[in-house]
Amino acid sequence: MKLTEKQKRFCEEYLVDLNATQAAARAGYKDPNIGRQLITKNNVSQYIEKLRKEQAKRTGISADKVINELAAIAFSDRTELAKVDDYGVVRLTPTDRLSTEAKKTISGIKEGKYGTEVSSYDRGDVYVHAAGGDAND
Repeated sequence: MKLTEKQKRFCEEYLVDLNATQAAARAGYKDPNIGRQLITKNNVSQYIEKLRKEQAKRTGISADKVINELAAIAFSDRTELAKVDDYGVVRLTPTDRLSTEAKKTISGIKEGKYGTEVSSYDRGDVYVHAAGGDAND
């Protein structure tokens, strides 16, 4: 698994955001589009896999764990967050009564001008990330 220092740097940078073009630019390649070619080379892809395994062991975070968290957000029942009563009034569910899955969907809670505001993660973005894509594409 012979790699140049620049290739090693590319592999390390690739793990930051899994974007080969950006990783190549950060690693110092003049033509960042070479990143797409680099990841197809056996020695580079093997080194990336080695780094990924080391990273997963070090952090306790694996691709499976991330996918499971994204799936929890994407497929959770958001109606748990609030209910509309017979008079059309929205009643928020206290957070201590929410399921773990429902809590994962919440991106923020704050007091707004008209009361408590609860925001959740965009499912479309979650689907894209779970599929390994970029929500900005």
